[in-house]
Amino acid sequence: WTQLGMFYLLIEDYERGLAVLDLSYKQGFLDKESQIKTLASLYSSNQIPVKAARILEKHIDSGLVKRDDKNLSSLANAWHAAQHIDKAAKYYGEVAKMTNDAKHFRKQGMLLKQDEQFKAAVTALNKALELGASGEGRIQMSIAESHFYLEQYKKAYAAIQKAMKDPKVRRAAKGWVSFIKDTAQRKGKSI
Repeated sequence: WTQLGMFYLLIEDYERGLAVLDLSYKQGFLDKESQIKTLASLYSSNQIPVKAARILEKHIDSGLVKRDDKNLSSLANAWHAAQHIDKAAKYYGEVAKMTNDAKHFRKQGMLLKQDEQFKAAVTALNKALELGASGEGRIQMSIAESHFYLEQYKKAYAAIQKAMKDPKVRRAAKGWVSFIKDTAQRKGKSI
């Protein structure tokens, strides 16, 4: 069965390849890391990211698929594509700690902000900046938004001022400046 599935992939009949490998998996014939990763990749490329994520997660946890930065990054991407933001952020965080790579901290921070985990988002985004992540203006803007929703208006204002220095986000940041000031004033907080 696995050879038939791989044959279909070889002749670029991905739909049949996925069908055969899926059936092989359900019958318990896929027992190698490369086979599991191939099946997960096929699920992802056929817009079934939740199945890709579940299979990768199950076999990373079992030890069949190695728990390394590449596999965890694939898992995080699959959960992100499946719109499971909290799980994607968790795995991007694990990859970030493993690699100490700014881009993974940035991804984690952006997803945590999206998931309204603002305090954790600020921590991850600051770590991304510390490690020299690209897109500093956008990151500063996300930090400002997170501080704003935590009602830390002074910190939000400081971050939005830093974001204003980036011409790519200056226009959007200008809108936040007055919004932060007005909200802080209305709530009786000083900036």
